[in-house]
Amino acid sequence: RMSLSVAKFNNSVVELSSAAMPPTYFFSSQSKKVEEVLVPNLPLGGIETEKYNGVKKEFKNGDVMVMISDGLPELPNPTNDLLDYEKVQECIKKNAEKSADEIKDALVYLSDEWANGVMNPDDITIVVIKKAA
Repeated sequence: RMSLSVAKFNNSVVELSSAAMPPTYFFSSQSKKVEEVLVPNLPLGGIETEKYNGVKKEFKNGDVMVMISDGLPELPNPTNDLLDYEKVQECIKKNAEKSADEIKDALVYLSDEWANGVMNPDDITIVVIKKAA
């Protein structure tokens, strides 16, 4: 079984689909809010007849989309507490006006500070896309 997220861009619209992946985060440059978008589908190969639905979102200039693997929110610290999705979303909102690279760096910094030297038992994938004019 495999997990996967897919984003298909068409001008000012992005269509998302996923198979057993964490939510995707959207920052709207207009509303200044971060929305958590979950596309609840089963892992690939789980059920042969599974249909993978998608979600369409507007994606305008200045908007940000962040896709992550579960290794980020499920990262343990020295007391074995998990980072969680709320802290990830807060970090995105706090840094959303910055460049895509700076947003990614802020998430990496968050994970390093949280783990405080603890080896992560899982990999972490972070994809940040910011729509430019």
